[in-house]
Amino acid sequence: MAISSVYDFLSNFQRGGYRPNRYRVILTFPPGVPAAIAASEKISFTCVAAQIPSSNLGVVDVPYMGRQVKVPGDKVFDDWNVSVLLDNDFLARGVFEKWHDMLLGFRSNVAQPQMVNPINSYARALVQALDRAENVVREYQVEGMFPSQVGEVTLGYDQNDQVALQQVNFAINGWSSDVTS
Repeated sequence: MAISSVYDFLSNFQRGGYRPNRYRVILTFPPGVPAAIAASEKISFTCVAAQIPSSNLGVVDVPYMGRQVKVPGDKVFDDWNVSVLLDNDFLARGVFEKWHDMLLGFRSNVAQPQMVNPINSYARALVQALDRAENVVREYQVEGMFPSQVGEVTLGYDQNDQVALQQVNFAINGWSSDVTS
């Protein structure tokens, strides 16, 4: 067995590794959501946490001569979450509240006419992994998403020296990357 050196390791660890704090999230809201363009621009700067989305491939057990043969099943996409810093205009919170209200009214319990057709209620997001020179090294398109939960904003006398965070959970229908078809 050959002894590897640090230089062997570094020659196989290109550009110092990906840093998970180097990313950009660009949300595209459905048509008709008020202040969507301004919120999208602001959120691209204030989105302090997100994930590269995940997917799961189901497993189908097929019996064959006393054994269970595993074959690929159906794909399921996990929810996608973001955390956004709030400033005093509450723009991000407001746009998510309004979109949520348009999907099904808080008071009326009725969807806005343009949201009755589900295709009109979906949005997209672009998640870009960046290198240390701000170059895009991988891109993910999150498709068919809507906010299933507009999370709480924690208030408290002990919340010193911090900026309020808005959590949003999105149900998604799929994603693709620049390496998937």
